[in-house]
Amino acid sequence: MASLFLPDLLREMLAAGMDVAMSVSGGKDSQTMLLTVVPWFRAQGFSGKLYALHTTLGRAERAETASFLEALCAKIAIPLIVVQPVVGGVVGDLQDALARRKGQLANTATPFWPSMRNRYCTALKRTACDKQMSTSSLIVSLEGIRAAESEPRAEKQPFSVRTTITGQRYKRLIPEAAWSLYQADQARLAHLPIQHSFFEQEDAHIQLPALPRLAFTLYPLFFWDEEEVWRSCGTSLAELEERRMLYRQGIEQEDPTLRAQALAGWPAHPAYVKLARRLSCSLCIWADEMTLRSGAYNSPDYFRQLVWWEIETGYPFQQGRWLADVAPKLLTDEQREALSALPQRQNLLKANKRTWWLATR
Repeated sequence: MASLFLPDLLREMLAAGMDVAMSVSGGKDSQTMLLTVVPWFRAQGFSGKLYALHTTLGRAERAETASFLEALCAKIAIPLIVVQPVVGGVVGDLQDALARRKGQLANTATPFWPSMRNRYCTALKRTACDKQMSTSSLIVSLEGIRAAESEPRAEKQPFSVRTTITGQRYKRLIPEAAWSLYQADQARLAHLPIQHSFFEQEDAHIQLPALPRLAFTLYPLFFWDEEEVWRSCGTSLAELEERRMLYRQGIEQEDPTLRAQALAGWPAHPAYVKLARRLSCSLCIWADEMTLRSGAYNSPDYFRQLVWWEIETGYPFQQGRWLADVAPKLLTDEQREALSALPQRQNLLKANKRTWWLATR
């Protein structure tokens, strides 16, 4: 199994009492992170807080995620803190955020769906996590990002200052410089003389000045490949493919026994066996067609709501792909009728047919 990426500087900060928030989604990478980092942390005897942190996007989540995370964290005896995003000043979820964004962009020529340039769905999760982590003065967020997943992820720094919640004094520095300055500030504050008053009661409430917060982000699995991740979860890519084939047979033959057999004893999130290629929201703007179809059948009400918004705005969920076409059996008769009369969708379907015809010439 690959080694965890744990810089010596991190070990030094952990020994000084740094808190650790492990951001978890329920996917294979965050599961691996929990199963490998938690035993290592405890073996070192570090004194800081250690907890799993999950931002729930409510109706957008897969149905099994909450119970899966609860069971996983209970198994390794780590606290699980679940936070919710704030949408328009109140606690909400991704569906609320989508509705709000749609309203803001009404009567404009701008699609309201998240995009690579405007990942407001990701921002919702990060902001909610930051709010929780802001309760610590010195903290690191561990996240299951791997370089092998994509070129953009490979270009990330696996250890960095978390500028969103780090104090201004440290946020523009590299980790080594930020930690060095933080230690120097600690030493300086420790030697400041305390100004006593003439009254004991007032002295009891004297507080020394606090340092600005220092926070980091670390990807401990950054150099792992997918097979190593699955092995740490207690399975393999080969076993996953076998289970997917069995689950697909259960769908095609309408046999619930086969589907149950495919899931029996599976050690990771059931979404992977249910044909999802990745785990995020049930219907993620960056998911492939198979993952979207799996998510649609997992959350049919949420699927139908997003399809209504495609119809209402005329903008497809993904560029070149209507969510409505991912799981047409789940559509209502009213939706089918509305889609057949939607000019934007008919134009796209014609363009796709033309492209296919040219490619086969």
